[in-house]
Amino acid sequence: MDSSQPGVSDFVLVEEISDAAIVENLRVRFEQDVIYTFIGEVVVSLNPYKNLPIYDAEWVARYKGSNLYEHPPHIYSIAERAYRSLVTQARDQCVLITGESGAGKTEASKIILGYVAGMGDGVKIRDRLVSASPCLEAFGNAKTARNDNSSRFGKYMDLEFDFRGSPIGGKITTYLLEKSRVVNQSGNERSFHIFYQLLAGSSDDLLTRLSLSRTTTDFAYLTAQSPPDLDDAAHYQSVIKSFKDAGVSDSTVGAWLEIVAAVLHLGNVKFEGKTEAPASATAPATVEAGENADQPQQNGDAEKEKTAETVGIERSTVVNEEVLRRVGALLGLDAEKLAQVLTHRSVYDPAKKEKIVLPLGSQQAEKTRDALAKTLYGRLFDHIVSTLNQCISIGSEKGYNVIGVLDIYGFEVMEHNGFDQFLINYCNEKLQQVFVELTLKSEQEDYQKEGIEWTNISYFDNETICDLIDSKKSGFIALLDEESTFAGEPTAKTFLHKLDTNLVKHPHYESRSKQASGKRKSSSNLLTASATPSSTAAAPSKMLAHNEFMLRHYAGDVVYETDGFLDRNVDALWRDVVTTLGESGKSVVREMFPALTGVDGAPDGGDVASTSARTKRPETLATQFRSSMGNLIANLMSKNPHYIRCIKPNAEKAANKFDVELVEHQCRYLGLRENILVRRAGFCYRSAFPKFLNRYKLVGTHISVDPRGTWPTYTGTPREGVQNLLNSALVSGNAYQLGKTKVFIRHPDTILQLEKMRTERKEILATRIKAVWKGSKDRKSLAKEKKKVVKLQAYARRQLEAKRYQKMKASALTIQRHARGYRARKNYKGMKRTLPKYAVVPIQRAWRVHAGRKWLKNVAIVAKEAAEEWKSWESWPALKLKNGKVTRETVQLWARRIHAKRFQAKLTYEDKEKLHWKATAFEHFQKKATFRDVISKPFVLDHLGYTTDPVLKMKWATISPDPIISAITATKLHRHNPGKTAQRILILTATRLYALDPKSSVVKESPTLEEIVGISASLTADGIMILHCPGAEKGDIILRNDEHLIEFLSRLVIAVAARGKAPKVIVDNRLSASFAKGQSIILAFQTGPQLEQVTIKKASDAWHVAVPTSIQPAS
Repeated sequence: MDSSQPGVSDFVLVEEISDAAIVENLRVRFEQDVIYTFIGEVVVSLNPYKNLPIYDAEWVARYKGSNLYEHPPHIYSIAERAYRSLVTQARDQCVLITGESGAGKTEASKIILGYVAGMGDGVKIRDRLVSASPCLEAFGNAKTARNDNSSRFGKYMDLEFDFRGSPIGGKITTYLLEKSRVVNQSGNERSFHIFYQLLAGSSDDLLTRLSLSRTTTDFAYLTAQSPPDLDDAAHYQSVIKSFKDAGVSDSTVGAWLEIVAAVLHLGNVKFEGKTEAPASATAPATVEAGENADQPQQNGDAEKEKTAETVGIERSTVVNEEVLRRVGALLGLDAEKLAQVLTHRSVYDPAKKEKIVLPLGSQQAEKTRDALAKTLYGRLFDHIVSTLNQCISIGSEKGYNVIGVLDIYGFEVMEHNGFDQFLINYCNEKLQQVFVELTLKSEQEDYQKEGIEWTNISYFDNETICDLIDSKKSGFIALLDEESTFAGEPTAKTFLHKLDTNLVKHPHYESRSKQASGKRKSSSNLLTASATPSSTAAAPSKMLAHNEFMLRHYAGDVVYETDGFLDRNVDALWRDVVTTLGESGKSVVREMFPALTGVDGAPDGGDVASTSARTKRPETLATQFRSSMGNLIANLMSKNPHYIRCIKPNAEKAANKFDVELVEHQCRYLGLRENILVRRAGFCYRSAFPKFLNRYKLVGTHISVDPRGTWPTYTGTPREGVQNLLNSALVSGNAYQLGKTKVFIRHPDTILQLEKMRTERKEILATRIKAVWKGSKDRKSLAKEKKKVVKLQAYARRQLEAKRYQKMKASALTIQRHARGYRARKNYKGMKRTLPKYAVVPIQRAWRVHAGRKWLKNVAIVAKEAAEEWKSWESWPALKLKNGKVTRETVQLWARRIHAKRFQAKLTYEDKEKLHWKATAFEHFQKKATFRDVISKPFVLDHLGYTTDPVLKMKWATISPDPIISAITATKLHRHNPGKTAQRILILTATRLYALDPKSSVVKESPTLEEIVGISASLTADGIMILHCPGAEKGDIILRNDEHLIEFLSRLVIAVAARGKAPKVIVDNRLSASFAKGQSIILAFQTGPQLEQVTIKKASDAWHVAVPTSIQPAS
């Protein structure tokens, strides 16, 4: 605990446990902006009504990984404890946030959500989880008399975590949206935020498209202006951004805003009624609008109708049809059809098996309009929740550990309390029952069951109030449902009479009838606080009105007005309207109103089963809410709970103001004093013997040292093992007690001490395991290195023997050469003695003379045989010599040789190089289809200007000092995907071939000329070339240049040959290329008459290159 904070950080440590002492400690801390205080593991939070600098990244880092009492009380303490419990115990957790409306529950839930969602990895899902809350606030929160951002729905969010503790998804569950606020708000309250935010923050173009204006008074459903402290325009932009961050598409958000606008326009639709002449038959009874209703339903607040014989039939029509057309356009409905279902309804007559259409009066049409608006907004809210769940859900049925965060409406006492306040307060009663059950009742029962010495502490148990409300036989909800579905014409008065008849003896129920009869009783253990500034409810001594009854809740007495209970309990819409909306042209509207089965207007001849489906009544709203509460409570009871008790310091929502009387009232009904007493006298930690022993057994001594030790396994009874473990850890006997099946630890310091010892032992064990693992790893590594050394030695011996053999071979060759030389010199000396001096030159001269004479003799013979033809200048070149050659060919050969020698003598060194270049091209690439077009053009060394442009020269100087032999651009084909290419600059030097990135001039590849052992090209008119580099890291290189292929490859052949060995040149229509790891491909070239350009397609057996036939291969 932090002793530097004002007051006491944990109420367990206060000297005097009383309501006054609790409030005084809260006041002292509140005045110093310290709003959080512990009650053991429970956090009490005061709403400061201002921003405090205690939620930034520095504060988050301070509480991450810390123990509960390591830092001052904070909402992060609960969040960290819940997260650590989930990770270490692998058990689902939940955080229950309770308190009055305006106590800061919504902000607390957002802080909890932001903290736990930031754990581990996964930034995307974290942002989506955090962004879901502002979206729901815009559509589900509203300004009330007590809270500018009051939740008008209940929200429970499960955050799913993987085994590493990282958030991977979530699920949102909502409860009872206050749909009546759409059409009616009391006093200075507002409707839902989104209506005002849309009008204030949307663009002019969007407002024009939705036919809206920025003035709220233009819309009948909006009765209050925005207060100055609420920036609706900024909040609208924030909501749109939150939807985007949550993963909702812009089109979906746009469709939702169209429905919001349709609701606003729907409130402006007006009806005009007129009465027609009475018919001979009696008009059917009027029925309130009810969803899925196939027959007239009586909701007793309506007056009994007169027959058509007396007043005639009342009909209604739409006055402002233009407004209705706007609604129809926004909802994707035909305006005439919409007007029909708003001013008429159909009833299925099972006797005649036909649908009867009945007109509605103006008041009934307005009620149908309002019911449509409420249902539209309610279905829209459900659709938003469903869409957000799809965005944040992991999409797997696999069970993950979760942390649930409950943010639900607080206890409400309004000036006029109706059906909505009743359900809200019932929800708070159930949550208070959970708190009492888990923190007060079950804890004391656990002590008694385990035989722990304990003085029982009395507390207020609100179970009797919950039974009063939700008892299935005679509870309030059961009586309400019975009256709502009564066959006659129930009214608020008959409903109150039913309550008086069945609940008059219950001590928590009060009505005027009960007061008048003098049967009022009070419960001795009931909290009967008088009205406070937070409550306008009547005191028990006040005489109630004829339409009022009072329930004594745990938070105080609340007076309810029965008007509207029956209507709200059966709050639905005619089937005709639902069916029409299901036929909308907008997909979102159709999703909100799926097709109904067995609806009114079904084809004639329906059987009994379909008739039964039509006449079956849906569950009432109160029954649905009771079922939802039951599921919620069961869900919470299955998880490990953590509590945040929110208190509002004043009713004016003012900062730095502390209302002692109001705070004391809240502390009293929240049961803080009883909670402190139980926590102070009880134990902070309890656990079953096997579970405790399994977690902390490594803290005990080793069985090799002490047979009673608990590590690594314990074979005795769990109780003895726990006792031995605590003795080994030197835990004082006063710090714990052993029950029958559980161990109870009194102080949290003991648990912290055990956790610290456990962590230290784990580190020791981890060090040992790490050492063993390292030893095993090093031994395996040594064995591998030893094998490598043996292989290296064998290779070295092989190389040494090979060198020794080469030396022996060279020596033998030297000896042989010397022997042959000796023999040749000896033979030469012998010949020299027998032949005349300088005989070789005369012999050569004689042979040439002999050859010349022989040739001339041959010519003479040919001439003699030719006779007169030899004398003709035109015919002698065609004469053939005896060797078969034509005379002219021989003479031409002599002439060409003579001219060639003379031409070569006149050439410069550069000209000789160019001539050699073209000769090389002719030698290797004359079969290429483009050879004839290329060979006639001059060859250029640098096509890019690297040898002339100063800037390019400087760039090249930073890459290599070697002079450039050739430079072109080319396209590199990916070795595994011919469709994937990259532009390259090819620069050839005397030592390397450089491939540069044309944008950054970065060297991508630079094989040496020695590594290029071969060059391949096709016979067709394409520009694909393969450079075979088996010694390169990635293998062969595939390039393409359609203009300078022959020119560049010829120069490359010359450069490679100059380095030692000429490359192998292949020109064929089936080429191969080899890459790293033994991979290879085949390139098959073929021509096609229908092609316009070269195309490459990858098949399983080869790359198929199709080339146009505009240029044919050379013959």
